[in-house]
Amino acid sequence: MKTIIVTGANAGIGKACSMQLAQLGHRVIMACRNQQRGEAARQEIISQTGNLEVILKIVDLSSLASLTKFVAEVAKEYDQIDVLINNGADFDISRRKKIVTEDGLESQFATNVVAPFFLSLSLLPMLEKSSAGKIVNISSQGLVMYPFIKLRIDDLNCQKKYDPATQYYQNKLALLMLSLYMKENFIGKTKIIAIRVTNVKVDVLIDAIEDANTTIEGYLTIIADAREAFAAAIENGNAAAADEAAALADGTFVTLVSYMEDNPDSYNTVSLYSGFISEFTASTNAVTFMIITYNGTVTDYNTHIKTFPNIIFVGGRAIYNSYELTNYNVELPTFK
Repeated sequence: MKTIIVTGANAGIGKACSMQLAQLGHRVIMACRNQQRGEAARQEIISQTGNLEVILKIVDLSSLASLTKFVAEVAKEYDQIDVLINNGADFDISRRKKIVTEDGLESQFATNVVAPFFLSLSLLPMLEKSSAGKIVNISSQGLVMYPFIKLRIDDLNCQKKYDPATQYYQNKLALLMLSLYMKENFIGKTKIIAIRVTNVKVDVLIDAIEDANTTIEGYLTIIADAREAFAAAIENGNAAAADEAAALADGTFVTLVSYMEDNPDSYNTVSLYSGFISEFTASTNAVTFMIITYNGTVTDYNTHIKTFPNIIFVGGRAIYNSYELTNYNVELPTFK
């Protein structure tokens, strides 16, 4: 039996991971922020697996004091740790202003980057006691949407600008780079890996928002703000800002659709999905009509330009006008 720590273990990937590890007979230490939700998840896992070695520990990943207390408790109660799974993350996109922790850190950065590094360093001596110690950092599938994203190394704490969705993916990129750094620089036998996990239904997307309608409204607000920012950037001729706003809108829309698929019973999901389909259908029909009209007009033009005479005579005597076909686009393209 291995002793495995899973952060953010009361929902989503963390809960699914804890459930499977418990089914395999391992001791699972669930590191959660909320006592009530953590205990409910723990009892569900015990009930379904019959494994009583499922332990709940309360820890606020955004607080260094809380992390320090958590590490001290684990060190006191267990001789070694076999696996540390850094899964817990802050993705509260409803947040309109950044939150600064008591340690002076932006809260998403503290939770998503500082906490995994702190736990990895602090628990490394216990992991080294294992015959096959591992640190597993959970990356994000969403990074595939931003293949050219660059880490804002000069603004990790969001002192220049803050957007929760952008910060989340910046954090996940930083965690990925941090994983590579730890793998190259940690001395010992503990293995360090970063993985993406797909197809796990997130029953509680973010701890701060439990109601699906509120969550969807938060996504829509971000999309609306991004569209306004995009329009303003275009008007001001700021291409970089326009690209950033467009990327935010696109990425949030993809996340919104995924969330709606995971929460089909939400009133907003049903109404918004119908609205999206209606709007998409109307737009498609309008575009299709314009394509047909354009193709017809271009075909008429192409036919006309080929048959129109090069020289026009007035009364059959004087030249009224002349032109060369080479001065014109004889063949205009049509949509297929």
